[in-house]
Amino acid sequence: DRIREVIDEEIARLASHGPTPQEMARIEGLWELGQLRVLENLESRADLLNEAYYYGGGNIETHLQAMAHFRQVTPEAVRAAAAKWLRPEARVVYSLVPEGQRKLAATAGKVSKTIEK
Repeated sequence: DRIREVIDEEIARLASHGPTPQEMARIEGLWELGQLRVLENLESRADLLNEAYYYGGGNIETHLQAMAHFRQVTPEAVRAAAAKWLRPEARVVYSLVPEGQRKLAATAGKVSKTIEK
């Protein structure tokens, strides 16, 4: 329950104030690093070309456009998306516990479906 409280607090902060400039810089740096790592080996480059073919009609420019689009994301856009989509009433809580240990399962307030073996 404490983990859920901490997550809820962070989502509420994000939905009301948006990310800080430091958080934006950090995620942009991590994302760009990931993009550069894709180019490090031949298999990853082949995957990138395959994605360009599948999603972009064979045009590698679609990948570059996605990178440019990502760089245009603003703290306000992140705040608005968090406020719209990350609502507590829209969450799904999933627990996978050993057989016979149902008491270990997370509680979500309202259980809509329980699956037991």
